[in-house]
Amino acid sequence: HESEELRLCAVGTTEYGAGLLQSSGLVVAGRRLSVKQVDPAQLKASECDGLYVGDMGEQQWRKLMQQESGRPLLTISERSALCRIGAMFCLSRQGEGPGFEVNLDSIARSGLRISPKILQLARSKAAP
Repeated sequence: HESEELRLCAVGTTEYGAGLLQSSGLVVAGRRLSVKQVDPAQLKASECDGLYVGDMGEQQWRKLMQQESGRPLLTISERSALCRIGAMFCLSRQGEGPGFEVNLDSIARSGLRISPKILQLARSKAAP
């Protein structure tokens, strides 16, 4: 049973998180988006349906992923290094504009359904 609220947590200092925080209250796919800023040390991912991660160290990230293993949790990072160790989507600069990397293994293990259009967008951005 899905709740009526979609809870997204912005973790740590983020470069692009301000715009995300302003989107709190929007309705996405029939669910109200709730976005809150969370200190990495205070993070309880079970209070979040998704994580948008800024400055989190790899050890702290690994611990969090171990703790949340087996639970559907959308993970987006501003650090591409975290895509190699479990984040689903990582923002990156590609040429003149922004892009993102996708970790298909993490998506498959999450149990979340990701729109094929999003995956296609990632692939087209990665092409030379």
